[in-house]
Amino acid sequence: MATPITLDELLRVLATCGAELQEAGDDAGDAPFAELGLDSLALLEVEAVLRNSHGTELPDDFLGRVHTPNEFVRELDALSQEVS
Repeated sequence: MATPITLDELLRVLATCGAELQEAGDDAGDAPFAELGLDSLALLEVEAVLRNSHGTELPDDFLGRVHTPNEFVRELDALSQEVS
């Protein structure tokens, strides 16, 4: 089940997983994960944090489809609406 989250919530999770948000400034939502210093292992950690904190289960291909925090939030919102 996909539970929607806000961009601010996601950015907080990304920061705890090592994202370099200060350098991106106000554009952090549109910055590619790689530019935020996040690799695929860090994104798996983000997925685990969201699963534990929000009960969010992501489809297997989800992390391969999203490349920025804003895309992540939009896709998660779309998934949650499909389930509703």
